[in-house]
Amino acid sequence: MPRPVLPFVCVLASALLLTACGDDVAVEVPARPVMVMQPQPAGETLESYPGAVHARYEPELAFRIGGKVVERLVEAGDRVSKDQPLARLDPQDVRLQLDGMRAQVAAAEANLRVAKAEHDRYKTLLGRQLVSQSQFDSADNAYRSAAARLQQARAEFEVASNQVDYAVLRATRDGVVVQRLI
Repeated sequence: MPRPVLPFVCVLASALLLTACGDDVAVEVPARPVMVMQPQPAGETLESYPGAVHARYEPELAFRIGGKVVERLVEAGDRVSKDQPLARLDPQDVRLQLDGMRAQVAAAEANLRVAKAEHDRYKTLLGRQLVSQSQFDSADNAYRSAAARLQQARAEFEVASNQVDYAVLRATRDGVVVQRLI
């Protein structure tokens, strides 16, 4: 039994001798940075949070009709008040359309006058039994159709007159122009 222990003791002794033979040079440890903070009262601490700040109302304004922009009246950063004009479209196309609708209304009114006169004439003739009920119904139908065409022409004229107002872009409320994409 003493024989197997002998090699182990020899290896251990040589390891101890070799360890004692080293140079006495100390290895320097690099300095680590340190963050220093001054204590502050709890009320004075500043906290920050990530986020984005937006206005309460951010209306994205645009023209209601198509056309060529002829005038830009504000720049980004300008203060504006409610109903202040911001930009204008070329009004000529809108005015021409309005004039065309006005002419259609006049034509529809003239057609209605003719259809009414025809209707009244046929009504009188029907009372004397000089025309058939079918002929009167045809005149009555033409009169009602002319009245409907006049109503349609007036509605289209109203749309065209609204579009004249749409040629000017106005601010919907007081505020500041943040961005201009014209």
